[in-house]
Amino acid sequence: KLSVAELAQRSAMSKSTYLRTFQALFRCSAGEYLIRYRVAKAKELLLGTDDAITDIALRCGFYDSSHLVRF
Repeated sequence: KLSVAELAQRSAMSKSTYLRTFQALFRCSAGEYLIRYRVAKAKELLLGTDDAITDIALRCGFYDSSHLVRF
């Protein structure tokens, strides 16, 4: 699991510069991007597997299925 600080360091930027650059490039915050990615992955798994929603939620980084269904 990568942190913003680690991503910034790997990009040779300060954390604040990394976050501003991310926002400018992707038109959303890093947190919003991560949520969108997790939801898209969960949707893919829900449609393509018979796995339980709880298992999918946990696999995609949500705390539990109720956290996933809010999105």
